Amino acid sequence: MKHTHYVTAAALLGAAVAAIPAHGDSRARDLQRAATAHYEAQYRSILDEYAQLVEIPNHASDRTGIERNLAELERMLARRGFRTQRLEAPEASPALYGELERAASRPTLVFYAHYDGQPVGTSGWKTPPFEPTLDRNGTQSPLRGALAAMPRVPEDAWRIYGRSTADDKAPIIAMLAALDALRGRGEPLAVNLKVFLEGEEEIGSPHLARIVREHADLLTADLLLFADGPRHQSGRPQVVLGVRGVQSAQITLFGPARALHSGHYGSWAVNPAARLGDLLASLRAPDGRVKIAGFYEAVDQKLADRGVVADESLERELLKELRLSRRENVDQPLARTVAWPSLNIVGLKSGDTGPAARNAIPVEATANLDFRLVPRQTPGGVQQQLQNHLTMLGYRVVGTREAAEAAPDRDRLALVQWDRAGYSGARFTEDAPPVRALIDLMRELHGGELVVAPILGGSLPLALFAENSPVSAVVVLPIANYDNNQHAPNENLTLGSLRYGIGTFAAILGGWRVTADD
Repeated sequence: MKHTHYVTAAALLGAAVAAIPAHGDSRARDLQRAATAHYEAQYRSILDEYAQLVEIPNHASDRTGIERNLAELERMLARRGFRTQRLEAPEASPALYGELERAASRPTLVFYAHYDGQPVGTSGWKTPPFEPTLDRNGTQSPLRGALAAMPRVPEDAWRIYGRSTADDKAPIIAMLAALDALRGRGEPLAVNLKVFLEGEEEIGSPHLARIVREHADLLTADLLLFADGPRHQSGRPQVVLGVRGVQSAQITLFGPARALHSGHYGSWAVNPAARLGDLLASLRAPDGRVKIAGFYEAVDQKLADRGVVADESLERELLKELRLSRRENVDQPLARTVAWPSLNIVGLKSGDTGPAARNAIPVEATANLDFRLVPRQTPGGVQQQLQNHLTMLGYRVVGTREAAEAAPDRDRLALVQWDRAGYSGARFTEDAPPVRALIDLMRELHGGELVVAPILGGSLPLALFAENSPVSAVVVLPIANYDNNQHAPNENLTLGSLRYGIGTFAAILGGWRVTADD
């Protein structure tokens, strides 16, 4: 089934299904409480397993680290009785698939998370990125040592620091701990559970479409549950019905073939840093509006604004927390901003700064960009629009460093290097019965606290599953705290978020019910 836009209830399911009550009104809450009790009794072993996983470096380019992550995850799943299989493609970090014994009477749930992480960078970390560190109200110590001396269950406000503590190893640990909690209590699963752990999400999922397409038979399910992203900025539980897509690029402009004295040649030789500033200003207005011709043409405005609910009080608190005087576009609330496409400048480099700065015109200047896309926008379309814009400005676009180095007119070039992958945004409706059943269960757990959001500002490869597999009902259910420093130095997870995830996943695995209509 191909999805280029959003999916209606009719398209979401081949056969009509209906949610039925989950063993009475208290079933989900009872399972949640049982899982919380399991966490409080077994927190040392749960956090020790978590520490073992976080300690393994996991950038997709680190093949040794990727193999170690895979081996550890295979052991973790095997201990719970999963049959596992590596799903591979040439040059790809494998995805890891696992499934438990199935019963025809139960609905099938595919649990998605990713085990790769963002680069750690070169500075800004207060603790070693692959040494999980417990922060107890400002007092930091290695997690393993702290566990050995911990006389009682940790406080929910304490945090664990390290790369991928939140994004995205926490959901993996929470799901497995939830499974352990149910089994320890003798509770039967309400679902046929499949697990899909991706190894390239943080580099744009370049091989995911092929892996999913070639193994579509394994992914037949009633619901795909993406366990990624942060909870709502208010701290409330959140179920999300869509995500933006992404396409990243790097643009390099060139100046003289060698660095030149800024006094002898300034304002005579082309300065690539100054020209890059002008170029970026031509791409993006001060209020964040994208100025590239045609960028918004494919956007369905009614769809983009559907379900958007602004919370000005929350935004005032968030601005205060972040020490910002105003939002970038004063007229656009956060909920609407993340439902529309955007262009972000995520990195700049030219010459040196600080004590290393020199009075010299640099030879080149580089900017890294990410485009966040909504349904109907495509990575290919955005690539063409950017190339047209650069051509209109008088640049000759090249795609390789070799072509740039050989050119006699360096100042006329724009080297544009696109990430290997990108994907479109995707939005789904909540009227598909499997989705309704999950939202009803979450409301049973959290009542009016639950936020059902139409779209997540970040990007996840939902569209690649929708376009290449039989899975057609999808939700995103994040467990991480909103202030987890995702993708940045000092990434962290609050212990309360882990507790929340274990309880929530236990309620779903033991209490989510979907049955086919006659």
